[in-house]
Amino acid sequence: AVAGRGWTENDRLELAGHAYYKHASSLARKAADDINNIPEHDREKIAHYFKLAADAFAEEGQDERYAECELQVRRFLQLPKVAILVLDSKDGFREQSWNELYLTVKNIGFGSARDIDFHLDTKYFQVETEESETSFNLAAGREQVRMLHIRPLEGATGNNVPLLIRWTYLDRKNNVYKDQGSRSIEVAG
Repeated sequence: AVAGRGWTENDRLELAGHAYYKHASSLARKAADDINNIPEHDREKIAHYFKLAADAFAEEGQDERYAECELQVRRFLQLPKVAILVLDSKDGFREQSWNELYLTVKNIGFGSARDIDFHLDTKYFQVETEESETSFNLAAGREQVRMLHIRPLEGATGNNVPLLIRWTYLDRKNNVYKDQGSRSIEVAG
């Protein structure tokens, strides 16, 4: 930890990231084998040093090391991570006609995701809203398939019509997370 602070003060962030990572890994090894048996205070301390390492690696443009450290932060803090995958409709999309779009919503994190809510960008698609579609919860490692009715707007045709999805969710401490993703959809005229 001291070495990490020293490297950070001297603007040697790659070395700082390695020092913080080594310290966090050492603390993690000394903790219990089962993460659920580690007191929350100790898990927060370990996650703190992994976060410092992640920030240092991000500044140096080391995306793989950054992602590895962020994964450890989520693991020790038991944070959720929601991903939405787009599955194509069975019949293909047609301009100005209603199509079924299937989305797989998956919690790839380590804690429960609560109040998951998502919206599609309406620049190229009209979305049929259903009152029964409300926010929902997902435990870690679980997934749910959602079906939406969408209609490509007039002129939104081609092989690469962008479909933008934005979603939000909460962790167990009510921290709000926002994410988004896009996918190109083929739409026939």
